[in-house]
Amino acid sequence: MQLRDMPSGAVQLFLDTEGFDATGMAVVYDERIFAFAALTASVLVYNLVETIKEADIEKLSFATQLATEFW
Repeated sequence: MQLRDMPSGAVQLFLDTEGFDATGMAVVYDERIFAFAALTASVLVYNLVETIKEADIEKLSFATQLATEFW
């Protein structure tokens, strides 16, 4: 996590969260972390070390559905 004060008086918060398939965690844990990050962010960067696959899109879709339940 990193905070940065902007000249306008706003504050930027940079938050790096775990990705999907965290070792030793329940599946729902990953989706909830992602949903929280997506709901609280004005910009979201989805970073992978490999090419995006259909399974990744399905995970994003599920996280989006979960996020709409919180909204």
